Amino acid sequence: MIVRGAILFAALWMIVLYSAPTLALDQRIGPVVLSVPDNVVEGHPFMVTVRSKEPMPDIECEWEGHVIRLHATSERGEGFVARLLLGIGLSGREETPRSDSYPLTVRVRSFEDTYEFNRAVLRIPGDYPVQRLTVPEKYSELSTEDLSRHEREKAAVQEALATFTPERFWQCPMRRPVPGDVSSIFGLQRFMNDEPRQPHGGVDLRAGYGTPVNACWEGRVILTGDHFFAGKSVFVDHGQGVVSMYFHLAEIMAQEGQRVMPGEVIGRVGSSGRVTGPHLHFGLSIFGAAVDPLPLMGPDCENAGYGNQ
Repeated sequence: MIVRGAILFAALWMIVLYSAPTLALDQRIGPVVLSVPDNVVEGHPFMVTVRSKEPMPDIECEWEGHVIRLHATSERGEGFVARLLLGIGLSGREETPRSDSYPLTVRVRSFEDTYEFNRAVLRIPGDYPVQRLTVPEKYSELSTEDLSRHEREKAAVQEALATFTPERFWQCPMRRPVPGDVSSIFGLQRFMNDEPRQPHGGVDLRAGYGTPVNACWEGRVILTGDHFFAGKSVFVDHGQGVVSMYFHLAEIMAQEGQRVMPGEVIGRVGSSGRVTGPHLHFGLSIFGAAVDPLPLMGPDCENAGYGNQ
């Protein structure tokens, strides 16, 4: 949803949010080095990196009840490297965060030994801006029929976001789905007619009606539909719990089950759903946690979550 007031906040708040201090600790056990941020701002993605000069045939990570197996590849000057993309989801201002500390276990089995790392990632509350809007009642109140429809669509979306594919298809950096800049930032907390709404779980990108929308990474389309709030939407699974979302399309140009490549056109920008004008709402979910995709679009993608970005 385009909100003009959010445009005024965008540049300032992105500077504030991405300058939050983050400590990173490289921990070594034997030949294996694990890099994980000590603390992460909620709503931010972060990278887990495992390095070794020796082959690592089996790497297993445990995070939030999920077990993920990583594949190490040889990188020039680095030896063998494996990466995992994680994130801590947003908590609304009216909600109590699930936890302040998130345990991460990484087990690396070499041909001779097993090395186990046990770390905890501290959640830092996100200092996201608040916007209060007065809107027509049709934008803030739902009829019984509309609410029932929304609940059905929400269940389908939650099922899609729970998709887990063992293979990893994402690569750094992420491709920008449309060239436009940000009109509404991630995490913005909106109050409509003094009623709190869920924090903005994606970024709104400027784009004219009919602008091609490109897949940000390789993946498989797992859900398409015309939803009450999000309008015509496409959800793409990129493996290891990572799902991208494209909302308010004028046209869907991909089918469920279709394999798409980075940059492939999957739709066109529109104003479907509950919005006031054409734009692309672009979201990213990691194991169901909404995170800001912007830090993954630049040259520091592989260092997401570490210090200033």
